[in-house]
Amino acid sequence: MKMLLVIDKIEKDPYIPKLLLLKGRHKEKNLQVTLDLPEKLQDIVEFKEGEEVEVELSKEKISDVGGKDLYMHGYVLLKEKRGSKVTLQISIHGLMLRITSSVPEYSKELTSFSEFEKVYVLFRRK
Repeated sequence: MKMLLVIDKIEKDPYIPKLLLLKGRHKEKNLQVTLDLPEKLQDIVEFKEGEEVEVELSKEKISDVGGKDLYMHGYVLLKEKRGSKVTLQISIHGLMLRITSSVPEYSKELTSFSEFEKVYVLFRRK
């Protein structure tokens, strides 16, 4: 599953020191992504507000990873459907990645993941 996002905000978490919240959205479709991002990791990957990134979720390892891409794996903690809105929450060694969409094409792919399933996540630079 691949999603093209624009990074809207990178802000300090109000509750946890040295943790940033990266918030992104699809330009045209109703899809939002929030990622817990440690400040030290942000110093390495250097995401910028307004930057376009492609987010890929896969049940298999992803092979074409570049130098400043962010590649991780985690486990699905929550898969929730309320009306047309689907939320997938993935724990990446305690850091959370939340993806919410009400677009049928993305919702269908998000619901294909099972709770506690291992997921590979790639934030690819454009």
